[in-house]
Amino acid sequence: GVGYLGNAATNVIFPIVIFCNAVAGLIGNGCAANLSLRLGEKKEKEASKSVASTIIFTIILGVVISLILYLLLDKLVLFFGCTEKVLPYAISYGKIILLGAPFMIIYSVLSQIIRADGSPKYSMVLLVLGAVINLILDPILIMGFNMGVKGGAIATIIGQIASAIMALMYIKRFKQVKIDKKDFRINKSIFKVMGYGLSSFITQMTILVLFIFMNNIMT
Repeated sequence: GVGYLGNAATNVIFPIVIFCNAVAGLIGNGCAANLSLRLGEKKEKEASKSVASTIIFTIILGVVISLILYLLLDKLVLFFGCTEKVLPYAISYGKIILLGAPFMIIYSVLSQIIRADGSPKYSMVLLVLGAVINLILDPILIMGFNMGVKGGAIATIIGQIASAIMALMYIKRFKQVKIDKKDFRINKSIFKVMGYGLSSFITQMTILVLFIFMNNIMT
């Protein structure tokens, strides 16, 4: 539905998705580990403050990362191995995808925390929700409305927004921690969180480097 240039554009932008997943792994896996450890030590209040701090930090970081990547997009796609023919498609696709990046990071982080809270089914449903919405809207927007790669990008971010909303709705449903409004402030526990999630971040960043390397070799 988008042709070979459109497909190439999605491939060029994929490193951005990998990077966002790396950030989500750094925070999400780290918070899940910290939550389990604090609950094991019977430090429920410390655990709740850590979760609340992580949620606020994730929202802020997601917006900041999206903004920085948006401003640097022209240079980044060339660094990723984009060709002149693919460039306008990659820019068009990438700008829309980056609008959804904060939502992607939010639901990815919260899915890990929700799973650690003892609700793996809820975590699975919110991830599947975004994928299903994307699958339904892709052909409608790409071919039905002739929107090309823009349609594919819009379908993707609509799915991400839906998943993020569903993930945020879980905050009031936590089983093992009770979060108060006053807990929603960034505290020093975020350093522990990132320390625990560092291995996940390194793994994803290694994949990112290899992906960019292969893209540049092929072009």
